[in-house]
Amino acid sequence: MKRHSKILDWSDERYMGNPIMVTLIKGVAYYDNNHDDSACHVRGFETVKQAMKEVRAAASCSCSRCKLED
Repeated sequence: MKRHSKILDWSDERYMGNPIMVTLIKGVAYYDNNHDDSACHVRGFETVKQAMKEVRAAASCSCSRCKLED
């Protein structure tokens, strides 16, 4: 099931005591969790609601990883 067009990978690891790990597609990043405004492409979340809220808020990214050609 594809949850959102910005998501590359969604791994629900809560059954192991870990968070839901969400990796964004190339060209999109989370920014609000960083003190230096650097791009963050993978984050862990405690709930689906929290994860989806942050995915929707993820912004365009032009870091060196995202600029690399496929």
